[in-house]
This record gives sequence, structure tokens and C-alpha cells, in this order.
Amino acid sequence: ESCRAVNEHIFYATDATFAAARHQVVAGSTGTVSIDLIEPVGTACLKLKRDQNYPDYPLIVHCADMLEKYRNEFFDTWNLTDASLIELEPSQKRIKQMCTQTLGACVEDDFVPFENDECGYCKTVVTVMKNILSRRESDTNYLGKAHVWGVFDDLCNLMPLRYADAFELQESCDKLLEDHDSEIAAHIMSSRDSVKSEEELHRVVCTDVSARCSKGKKKKGKKGKKSKSEL
Repeated sequence: ESCRAVNEHIFYATDATFAAARHQVVAGSTGTVSIDLIEPVGTACLKLKRDQNYPDYPLIVHCADMLEKYRNEFFDTWNLTDASLIELEPSQKRIKQMCTQTLGACVEDDFVPFENDECGYCKTVVTVMKNILSRRESDTNYLGKAHVWGVFDDLCNLMPLRYADAFELQESCDKLLEDHDSEIAAHIMSSRDSVKSEEELHRVVCTDVSARCSKGKKKKGKKGKKSKSEL
């Protein structure tokens, strides 16, 4: 999860850098601009620390360790020669390659969603939600109102960065939160122990609250091998 979090942060920072660079090119023409990656890559941990507003949060430690050990690999991964490469699909592939092959922090199955139906989409969204919520488990504001709703704000936009061909998954996520965000948030904030269990959170959100999964449906896992724990 730390590998994904750091790369996703760098993606958004790099995307903003490209956006600023585009303004240097006159409309209707093409041009070449120089983009400095030292800022988005080099300050990733500092900005994550500010975003989380919790200096002892383990993700910051993981971030610092990763950038110290794999600094050149991060620069190589995000040293893009064409603005089209910052689009979601190629960026998702780069993050997957970085986290599975370069760092070995994830396995291939971590980038495979649950079954491609509404039940599977719901479980995938809940899994991502749980992982992101758990990043701040040591924070005094963990699972407070601002924390939970803050995660909801960006949750669905993350799907294309985490999974290939995620258009339907993202739409399903948007619909799930549009219809049930208050119920899901209320449950998470009132029953913190449920966030510790992915299976329990799947049941509550996908069966009890949203009815995306039927109670009698046989439990299905991800396609492929069982995923190892995320870093």
C-alpha cells in the first residue's frame, strides 16, 4: 500500500507539473519544455507527511526508505518524454511495474480486481477503501468524520490508477457512494473493528447496505493467486 501511495502522489504531482508546462506552449502549436522531476519525486515524503498531518505515520517511514533505496528507479519511472504518458492507463502500468517488479512490494494479483460484476466491483472498492483508511490507523483522528469523508472524496478517482480497464469499476464506485455514502460512513465511524476485517467490511457494505452481493452467493476471491500482504 505504501508503494502505491507514494507513486500515486508522484503521479498527481507530475500531472500538475505537465499541466503547468503546457501553458508555456502557444495554443495550436507544438513545443518542447523542460520538466524538473526533482520537486515531485524528491519532496513526495514531505508532502505526504503534510497531507496526513501525522509525523509518525508509518507510510512516511516507508516513503523515506523507498526513495532512499530506489531514488534512481523512481526518477526513471516518472521521467516521461511525452505528455501522453501521464495519462491514467500508462501511469497505472508504470505503478504496477514499479511496485511488483522493481520494489517487489506487491504481487500481480494485487492489481487484479474481484469478479467483473457489481458484487465484485463493490468488494474491490471496499478493499481499496479499507487499505487507504488503514494508512492512518495510528492517528488520533483515525476513522473520524473528516478522515472517512476525505477518503470518500478521492476514492473512485483512484480506481484507474490501481486497475487496468477500470471505467466500469469507477462508475460502479461512483454509484455506490452516491447511493450509500452516509450509511457506509456511519457504519465505519461507529464500528471501528469492522475496518480491521476485509471480509466483514465486504459483508456490511456489499451485502447488508448496498445489496450488491446476495447473502446466499458463494464467496469469490480475486482471480489468480492469493495476494500477499501489502507493504
